[in-house]
Amino acid sequence: MILPDDQLIAIEVELTMKSKRRIEPILRGYGGTLKFKEAWYFCAPDVLARMRKAVGVRSFIKVFGLS
Repeated sequence: MILPDDQLIAIEVELTMKSKRRIEPILRGYGGTLKFKEAWYFCAPDVLARMRKAVGVRSFIKVFGLS
């Protein structure tokens, strides 16, 4: 998504939780690039709590529930 100030937001949809081994490099990748201002994860209800735990204190990654 492109914000009015031309900053990019990465949008992810998590319907099933990836393994820790798979998700950690993805999350680190968002922190290691200046391309995206933030990453927004929209998660299925059964994934939401585990995704919030995986994201931890990374303030540039936002996690939202899908309903």
